[in-house]
Amino acid sequence: MSQCLNAGGLTQNSTWHYYTSSHQYTNAWSVANDLKNYLKNNVGAPILAPKWKKTAIPSQRTYAYVNDSSNITSSDGGRVVVFYDWKDDGIIDHASIIVATGNAEDNTGYGDLIDQNSTDRKHVIWHLDHYNTHKNTTAIYAFRIP
Repeated sequence: MSQCLNAGGLTQNSTWHYYTSSHQYTNAWSVANDLKNYLKNNVGAPILAPKWKKTAIPSQRTYAYVNDSSNITSSDGGRVVVFYDWKDDGIIDHASIIVATGNAEDNTGYGDLIDQNSTDRKHVIWHLDHYNTHKNTTAIYAFRIP
């Protein structure tokens, strides 16, 4: 995620960096929870909506706000990073970036699409429901990167 943000213009500094010559990096660069805290506290990235979770009604096992994409897309073209807390324990486990709105390349639907690393995914639905084995306990947050 940090590579994407850096390529998109976010400037490295002593708190958030990766130096290729020595392969040194900060936790804020490489650990999702630390990146979220860095973006929130050092970059001033606002959270776009309260956390999303599966609804409690089994017949409606969907994410709150899923039908209101204006909560996660940025009308001014700004970058949006989505953070995943698999256990809803307050510690972010993973991050992805909103890249488009359209049909998912894995044929799982239409909506806001993310790209991610770790398990490479390209243009898939932002909540990762199709792939998320922790979907019943996952909390999701989105931050706009100024």
